[in-house]
Amino acid sequence: MKKITSVLLSMICIFACHTAYSQCDVDTTNTTTGFSPNTPAVIQQGVPYSQTVQVYVPSTYSPYTVDSLHIDSLIGVPTGINVTFNPPSGTVFGGSNGAICFTGTTNDTVGPYPLTFYGNIYTDAGPVPFSFLVQFDPTFGYKFRVEAPPTAIFRADSPICASADTVKFVDLTTGYPIHLAWTFTGGSPSGSGLEFPKVVYDSAGTYPVTLIVRNGISSDTITRNITVNPSVTGMV
Repeated sequence: MKKITSVLLSMICIFACHTAYSQCDVDTTNTTTGFSPNTPAVIQQGVPYSQTVQVYVPSTYSPYTVDSLHIDSLIGVPTGINVTFNPPSGTVFGGSNGAICFTGTTNDTVGPYPLTFYGNIYTDAGPVPFSFLVQFDPTFGYKFRVEAPPTAIFRADSPICASADTVKFVDLTTGYPIHLAWTFTGGSPSGSGLEFPKVVYDSAGTYPVTLIVRNGISSDTITRNITVNPSVTGMV
């Protein structure tokens, strides 16, 4: 039974629609296997959201005949996002298509929201219960990420330190950024994409530090100066 479950789940296609499909319409031409796209579905915090996910169930996978897939529940959806099925019963028969619809507004905390599907796959070998976790991971399929417009914020770990010592910078950006780009003029390294980069300034002077942050909604930039003295460094 475990083999049947893994095989059949691999044949279920769930993918995010775009503007070509209206709310909860079923794409009867879809026969693609696997999961796509391999990126999270971004929900902007406090903004109305609408998305349709297509489901395709094959009629056979040798030597098995697939009668239907029935989704009993879907756990992990952010608060305020409603879930409906097409067909409304949540049952998609072998060789046919269905859809799962997500609508609403959430103010849940920004971050990833893994989804778990619960249900049964009915085959000529009998019903196969499944609990299928859709991870927040680029190699898996459909999942949510709640975001808000990012506000770039950072600080230096050591406000006063000797020149030529290592200065650790700390990203404090709000809004769940997924991309960071630092520029350290006069420092080594001169740039970084890390959350907590470490930089060395060998020469005295005042140098700009720039942080650009981005997520699926927007981007933001902040620049502050760091003053490097022969004996100390400090944020100004």
